[in-house]
Formats: sequence, C-alpha cells, structure tokens
Amino acid sequence: MKLGISVPDQKGGTRIINTFEDALEIIKKADKLSLGVAKIIYLVGWQYNGHDDKYPAFFEVNKAMKRKGDKTAEESLMWLMRE
Repeated sequence: MKLGISVPDQKGGTRIINTFEDALEIIKKADKLSLGVAKIIYLVGWQYNGHDDKYPAFFEVNKAMKRKGDKTAEESLMWLMRE
C-alpha cells in the first residue's frame, strides 16, 4: 500500500498530505481492516520537499514533517518507524 505524505508545492515548499501522526492512524486502520494480515505500507514523499522532488530521495527528511516536541524531522520519522 502506498501512503502519501507530501508533495512539492509550486513555490518551492511543501504541501502536506498526511502528517506522520496521520500516517500512524491510517496504518492502524489498515491493519484492523486486514485483520492483522501481513502487509507492506510504504511512505511516499517523506523526503526533501515531497514526492518526486529530488533523486535519490533518502538523504533528507522533509523539514515540514517535524512533529511538535521533536527536535528534527528525522526524529519524527524515527518515531513513526518505532510505532
């Protein structure tokens, strides 16, 4: 399952589709709907300014995705991965 996080906007910034908190809730709902059957959910647009912004696209987490209370966007992404 592909889960959109963000895309670049027309001004060089980011349009957020789902926050990391939203992503966790969507993943939990998908797990309930599939009755816990193993699945792969991949995040699209967590890097740079969003989906298809730069390539290769795994060196930088989109700064707009930083959660309140986290020091960096990387910390926010790691939170989602732990959850």
